[in-house]
Amino acid sequence: MTRSEKGGSSGENPDLHEPENHIEQSVVCAFVLPSLCAKASASTTRYVNGVSDNDGNNCKSPTTACKTIGHAIALASSGDSIMVAAATYGENLTIEVSLNVLGAGASTTIVDGGGLATGVTISSAGAHVTLSGLTITHGFSATEGMSTTRGR
Repeated sequence: MTRSEKGGSSGENPDLHEPENHIEQSVVCAFVLPSLCAKASASTTRYVNGVSDNDGNNCKSPTTACKTIGHAIALASSGDSIMVAAATYGENLTIEVSLNVLGAGASTTIVDGGGLATGVTISSAGAHVTLSGLTITHGFSATEGMSTTRGR
């Protein structure tokens, strides 16, 4: 059936009026690509606020944010995102799964390794990690604050 036979005008979006498109997408998720559809819908956004929250929280909303990035990483699953509020975080982070760690801005969101170890270590060769909007400083290693495990 063509668009004109369905009664759609050329200015309308026919997808808004065609329930069979939703059915087709459901069929693809149910039979063809179930693992991909499950991963896409299973990701969680975690929140960190180093100024006013605590690590007893579940990190699942800005009002139940964690105090440390490390706690949010410990709760996260592969594919999750962690939104980090502006603050200085005195932490040495180890990331073992694929994550997006997104700070409020490089000049206001600081991971300070304290000169004791790397500021951030990505310990799994299979992890895809995005670090954005933050500064990593005072790490102590040959890599100056970052350490990664490379796949072979």
